[in-house]
Amino acid sequence: MRNSGEGNILEIWQGLELQIIKHKNADDPWISNLLPPYLERNLKKVVPNANLTVIIDEDATVERRVRSDRTLQKLSHHIVTRRTDGKPEITSEKVCVSHTGALTLVVRGEAAVI
Repeated sequence: MRNSGEGNILEIWQGLELQIIKHKNADDPWISNLLPPYLERNLKKVVPNANLTVIIDEDATVERRVRSDRTLQKLSHHIVTRRTDGKPEITSEKVCVSHTGALTLVVRGEAAVI
């Protein structure tokens, strides 16, 4: 599935079969746009019934809270709030946010996401 920057679905692929063109050297850096579908696909192998959405936001020009809020907004039309400890929450949705350097990883699931 491919989304627009505003969170609208642009494409949905069913029965997509991928083929390895070239093996990647494990020491080479990842292209951040390729990591979410890779994680989603491999999580399905381990937990077949998991319905997870993974999004990565890479932007060194803004603070991590800005990245997490805008990435959460891509996942949901609900308002993002924060608990007293700073953890973001979206009404009726289960989300998890993690940061490293200029990257923010957001995972949404039907059950609690740890």
